[in-house]
Amino acid sequence: MNTPSTGRRAALVSLMVVGLLGSAGQVASASDNGRTPGICNGVVNQLAHRGNAQTNLLKAATKRNAEVIADLQAQRAALEAQADTLTGEIAAADAAIADLDAEFAALQEQEAQLLEQQAQLEADLTAAQGEAAAAEETLAGLGAERALVAADLEIAQGDLATAQGARDVLVGERDEARAALQATEAELQQAGALLVQLQDEAQRAADALAEGERALATARTELVGLQDAEVAAQDAVTGAEAAVAEAETHLAALVADQGAAQEKVDAAQAVLEGAVAELTAAQEAATAAADAVVAAQAAVGDAQAALESLQGEAARAEQAVRDQAAAIAVAEGELAGLQSDAADAQALVDANAQAVADLESEIADLVTAQDEVDAQIDTTAADLAAAERSLAGLQQQKATLESQIAALTTRINTEFPPNSNSAAKRALQAERDAKQAELNAVNGSIADKDAEISGLQGDLAALQGQADALSGQLAAKQAESSGLQRAGVVLQDELVAAQTAAQAKAAEVAGLRDQVPVLEAARDAATSAVTDQQQVLGGLEGDLATAETAAAEASARVTAQEGVVAGAEADLQSATGDLTAATEAVRDQQLVLDGLRADLVTAEAALESAQQAVTDKQAEVTDLQDQLPGLQLAVATAQAAVNTQQAEVITLEGEVTRLSDGLSVLNDQIAAKEAEILALQQRVTPLLERLAQLDAEAAAEQARLTELQLTIQSLDGQLTQAQNTLRDLEAQKKRNQAAIRAQQAVVLDLQTRLGDVQAQIATIDGTIALGGCAVS
Repeated sequence: MNTPSTGRRAALVSLMVVGLLGSAGQVASASDNGRTPGICNGVVNQLAHRGNAQTNLLKAATKRNAEVIADLQAQRAALEAQADTLTGEIAAADAAIADLDAEFAALQEQEAQLLEQQAQLEADLTAAQGEAAAAEETLAGLGAERALVAADLEIAQGDLATAQGARDVLVGERDEARAALQATEAELQQAGALLVQLQDEAQRAADALAEGERALATARTELVGLQDAEVAAQDAVTGAEAAVAEAETHLAALVADQGAAQEKVDAAQAVLEGAVAELTAAQEAATAAADAVVAAQAAVGDAQAALESLQGEAARAEQAVRDQAAAIAVAEGELAGLQSDAADAQALVDANAQAVADLESEIADLVTAQDEVDAQIDTTAADLAAAERSLAGLQQQKATLESQIAALTTRINTEFPPNSNSAAKRALQAERDAKQAELNAVNGSIADKDAEISGLQGDLAALQGQADALSGQLAAKQAESSGLQRAGVVLQDELVAAQTAAQAKAAEVAGLRDQVPVLEAARDAATSAVTDQQQVLGGLEGDLATAETAAAEASARVTAQEGVVAGAEADLQSATGDLTAATEAVRDQQLVLDGLRADLVTAEAALESAQQAVTDKQAEVTDLQDQLPGLQLAVATAQAAVNTQQAEVITLEGEVTRLSDGLSVLNDQIAAKEAEILALQQRVTPLLERLAQLDAEAAAEQARLTELQLTIQSLDGQLTQAQNTLRDLEAQKKRNQAAIRAQQAVVLDLQTRLGDVQAQIATIDGTIALGGCAVS
């Protein structure tokens, strides 16, 4: 198939061949003119004139010719490479022309398809507009019926809102009463726990009092037994004293019978008896002192045990205070952390809100810029449409002028002979020339209008690019704003949770602080009891030290008296050595007297021991009686605290009962109001259902109308797009034709340059063929 471009390329090839043949002929003629075949000018030409040449001159000439040939061959290689490059460029240009021809044919086919599509879109648009008008009428009818139903619904909903408002007031009162009840129950629970704690402390104080009373009763019982033992010991001493007196009387009779010899023995015996008596007294005093030490140690041990018990209670009270302080410190630390978390959450919420505000400002700026670009696009599109309409008018005017000029030319050629110079023929020729001048002006206007349309199309494309970029930026900013708003909801929830946790922890810290005074009072009471017991223990320890000193002194006196007794016994044995036989009867009686005296000493020692035991037990009873008021005071104090707490618990229980009764009344009122609301809702429900049905029908019709409107907009857009595409295709066809002409000019230029290169190669080939002699 022959196309205009194919014919143009054939003509170009023909011109190229003719040019190459002409260039080759010029080179050949230039190489044949003004030279002697086979002989170079210069030194070598001396052989043509003289027939001989010097050898060195021939060598020099040969070397120069070889250098010239090498240089020429290098130039020839470069020119051949250039010729190959130009040949490749010519082939590429021919291929580009073929591509442009194919593109032109495709554009013509696409233009036909677009025209057919435009007609179909116009028909679809008319049908969709008719359906949209019918849908609008249906939607108007549904709207009127919906207004009537909405009026009835508004009345019913007003009544329902009134009832719901009253119900909400009652629910608010119920919630307040329930909160007060829960708070009172919490106070009651806390008071009950404190009551149990106080009851435990009162029980411990009562147990301590009972233990003291039991110890006092036991001591009193033991005191009665000891007093009975003292009376029995006193009787034994009295009997022993009587027996001793009787024995002494009998001994005195025996001594009187002995005479003077016995006086010495009596004196020694008196000395011995005095020493023995003093020894016995010292031993009794030592025994009594040891018993006093044992009793004092027992009293100190009991007092220390009581002190350790009180110290344990004081330590537990102190530990409770410390534990409470530690719990408060932990809770305050946790409260500080929660408050910090709440502050951080508030900062995040504020930062998020500021970021959303900044994005909203940026979005507003982008919308403003987009509106400005859209306005510029509308203005440019309107200018482009006006220019295209003006171009269509100019093209119609051009066609009319060309038809008129062709008609005038036909008349001139057919109505007048070629050599005619009649006035009528000249008039027609003048009219044709005028039409041609007008056609030339119209062609200039068409070229100007094409340039204007191309510029407007470029401006429109640039503006559309700006609009697309702004739309992308706006969508990104809106997506970012939506993300920040969703994150803001999450951050707000986290802030509320953090604030709630901080408030709960603050309430917990306040509750812990309220318990501190009670614990500190218990600790102070326990500490006071410890101080009192320490004072008692100090007095007993002083008594113990005094008793231990007295026992040591008594023991020292016993030791010394034992030495005296030993000396007196030695003197007695020396004095009575010679009177053994004479004093046998006296000795026997003395033995009896000694035994009686020993019994007396034993009885007296038993009496002293019993008296000391009675004295110690009386001291123990007195000590226990002294402790009893303190224990009774602790019991009374603890019982008073229990009674006070029980009164508070009873008061709180009464408050709980009152709040529970009030809550029951509010619940009954709420139930009645709920029944009233249910009745109103049963009136509202059918109206809502009908309204929903009408809304659904209206929504469906509106959706159908919207769909039709979207269809109309889509068809209108498609039609506009088809028209724009059609205009673009026409412009593209023009640009395609201009590109073909430009590419043909490139081919002609390349072919001319190729002919010049080939001519230079031919000249170099001729020079090389002459052995390096230049072609003149």
